[in-house]
Amino acid sequence: MTHWTNSLALAAMAALGCTAAQAATYYLADCNVGAAQGCVAGSATNDGLSAARPKQLAAQLPKLQGGDKVLFAKGGAWFDASMGIYIASASAANPVTWDGYSPSWGGTAKPILTESRTSKYLFNFSDAGVKAADGGYVIRNLDLRGGGVFGGARGGLAGVFLYYAVNDVLMENLEISGFNNGVYAAHNPHALGGWENYRITLRNSYLHDNLASSWLGGAADMLIENNVLDHNGSSPTFDHDLYISSAARGVIRGNTITRTVLDVNGKCTGSVIVVHGGVDGLTIENNKITQPTGSVPQCFGIEVSGGYDDTQPPEYFHDVLIRGNVITDVGYLGVGVRGCTGCVIEDNLIVWTGKGGSQGISMSVNTPSPKDELGTALTIRNNAIFMQDASGSPGLIRLLNEGTGHTVVSNMLVMGSSTNGSAKCFDTSVYLITSFGAFDNNLCFRQGSEAAYNATYANLAAAKLGGFDLHGMSADPLLVAVPTVANRYSMTLRATTPVSGNGQKSKSAPTDYYGRQRGPLPDIGAYQQGSGAPDTVAPAAPTSVVLQ
Repeated sequence: MTHWTNSLALAAMAALGCTAAQAATYYLADCNVGAAQGCVAGSATNDGLSAARPKQLAAQLPKLQGGDKVLFAKGGAWFDASMGIYIASASAANPVTWDGYSPSWGGTAKPILTESRTSKYLFNFSDAGVKAADGGYVIRNLDLRGGGVFGGARGGLAGVFLYYAVNDVLMENLEISGFNNGVYAAHNPHALGGWENYRITLRNSYLHDNLASSWLGGAADMLIENNVLDHNGSSPTFDHDLYISSAARGVIRGNTITRTVLDVNGKCTGSVIVVHGGVDGLTIENNKITQPTGSVPQCFGIEVSGGYDDTQPPEYFHDVLIRGNVITDVGYLGVGVRGCTGCVIEDNLIVWTGKGGSQGISMSVNTPSPKDELGTALTIRNNAIFMQDASGSPGLIRLLNEGTGHTVVSNMLVMGSSTNGSAKCFDTSVYLITSFGAFDNNLCFRQGSEAAYNATYANLAAAKLGGFDLHGMSADPLLVAVPTVANRYSMTLRATTPVSGNGQKSKSAPTDYYGRQRGPLPDIGAYQQGSGAPDTVAPAAPTSVVLQ
């Protein structure tokens, strides 16, 4: 029996070896617009099985199988290079890979693949009408171009298009520009037949100058990490940089996002990160969102809210964590959530260095459909918000028109002396203190005069009589310096700051902006004074991406 079992094992290993041996590596070389000097094109008559005998076009390759690699010559360039891809034998363990190689003629730049036709996707994973789940794809080290120009011609529809349950996709070290959407992950968990995309990763890439967004769509087990996203979107209000249209167990982490949906004056006019649809677990953390000073009121930093009409399935947002982000000079709203249940907003730095800003953190975002869920048990804690010269009559934390059981503790709110005198720390006009699980230990300070607490209570003393912020503070928190671009929008505090140890002891965030443990005496705001050991480390900036 033992001998027979070993024979089966050997046979299985041989079969696996045979499958692996069938995988091929194909080489391509073309010298279209943008190719390096000295580029040498391949030929349809070459077998494409070595760098010395490359084919010219992907269309000249045989049908791809799981484990195959398609390598494009560095310094080469391909035009209108759309590829329709459905490879049933690919898998996460045996993926098909598209990458670059170093040709003998010396090319070094990322291979350029252009798809400028307005009806085409470049990497088109739409199953060619099969509508069956597939996956196991890797796209790396390529320069994908759509040919679109702001104010001019539209370009290709997307650099990468995922449709009908495309799973296990890794996109890394890419440059994607000039498309309508850089990546379009069409994701609809409510559709019959199962259209979810599972395990989709975009990391260490540079997405810029895409006419609508850098990313549109969603996935289950989605990771968007350590990317540089710059100058994406062109239609005010309706375009966004990252547009998530449903997600489960998603992570958006460590991205740097600048110049979103600029108007003719170079000001941000659209939400930077938008989440609509249905969410069951999403973390948005350690991102840097920096927009031009004076951006207009349509500019939001992070928005999680219903955005569809009544013909859509009801929208809901469960277990969203928005943590450790730096959001600066968005025109109107730093972080907005609506219909968000069990969600946590903590340790964020939200800064306006000049004129602008109306709401730092708000539950009053969009008008939900009557079918949408009402958000309950929202936690807003240990955020630091600074408005140098707020516009209108802002409420730095605004809580309106939602459910109950919310927690608002240990936040530090600071307004400059030029802020409108009607500015208020909070807008809680539809709530009594009984609507909250906790509302305490917050600091609100206005330079030059005492800040108004909210529309009901003129100051902190009056608010305490109503049960709000019984341990709250209106003292100067003693910023080391006014937050500016020069000090990277820092809101660090002097050693003698009154916030030390005065946070809410049982409901504050367990760690601070840097990941340091807060311990039994938490501070107010995003930073914990002292030298606590880091519990987590924010992701490093990508080293493989260079702005050019």
